[in-house]
Amino acid sequence: GGNDCDEGRGGVLDMPLLTARVASCSCVGAQRVSKERDVDVAGRSRADVQVTEWVRVELCAVRLRQAHTDLLVTLSSPLVELDGRAKVEEVGRMKAHTEMFSDIMRSLRVEDWTLFA
Repeated sequence: GGNDCDEGRGGVLDMPLLTARVASCSCVGAQRVSKERDVDVAGRSRADVQVTEWVRVELCAVRLRQAHTDLLVTLSSPLVELDGRAKVEEVGRMKAHTEMFSDIMRSLRVEDWTLFA
């Protein structure tokens, strides 16, 4: 996947509604996740029968300097699968954020900074 870091008012991922300078670092990748429990009710591993699938994961860590804290924004979405296998070429091409994630970041704002006091 791809990643990018910047300092300012958003940089790579535009965050125009934040009124303070921020540092941000973002990435896009894939993760294999289980669709069911890892163990049965007796505590025995279900690894041999467990169904898994690939999901696209987008992350952005935003450092709110004036509040001395960080926000982590994440978006997970299923990857299209063919015959039970994720499209390997799709996983390899994940470099840019989706329009949905970019819209989420553009709408990010802090309405009450005292929440971080």
